Amino acid sequence: MGRLQKIGGGLILALLMAVVMSAAAKAGVIRTIDANGQLTGARNVDVGGTLYDVSFVEGFCSSVFSGCNQNSDFDFFGLEQAGVAVQALVDQVFLDVLEGQFDSDPSLTLGCSSTVECTVAVPSFVNSFNGVAFVEGAVALNEAGIGGSIGFLLLSPGDSIGADSSSVFARFNLAQLPPNPTGQIPEPATLLLFGLGLAGLAGSRFASGRRSFSN
Repeated sequence: MGRLQKIGGGLILALLMAVVMSAAAKAGVIRTIDANGQLTGARNVDVGGTLYDVSFVEGFCSSVFSGCNQNSDFDFFGLEQAGVAVQALVDQVFLDVLEGQFDSDPSLTLGCSSTVECTVAVPSFVNSFNGVAFVEGAVALNEAGIGGSIGFLLLSPGDSIGADSSSVFARFNLAQLPPNPTGQIPEPATLLLFGLGLAGLAGSRFASGRRSFSN
């Protein structure tokens, strides 16, 4: 009986800690949402092991990226880095959560009034052909009823994003930690504290049961 009780207590603790660790891994991402319920960006997005604060911005590439005509204008360099960045948006930001159905309804993203799809562009380097400059990068494509995917970006430095109601640029800046924005509560962090409390309670009950058995 004592051995079974010990195994049972250990299993409970292991399950609780698994839940806690899973919650902690997701606790960092905090979506920024305006008064109209639109997703304007997110904080603490993990891009290849580095945390970034992301904001969605409409406008011309030349204005959003300070010229959009040299590689140093962009937040990432090359298709590989841009691809990792947009995949992070798909995996961590465009999800159906309590704050909003940001995966199912693309129109909830700033700059994307279309209910069919939203394209979030991350330009990453300047190229040229026959003396004509163009910009390449990657996009996160959020389609209603289908989910998120990533693709290839090609535009000219003077192109505008957001004018067609289904696209917007994403700017990435190194995350500023803390503080937590007013009104934004990272629910998994609350779950982390709750899980730790449950783990402590389970440990206490296990220790009490073991003492009772020994007596």
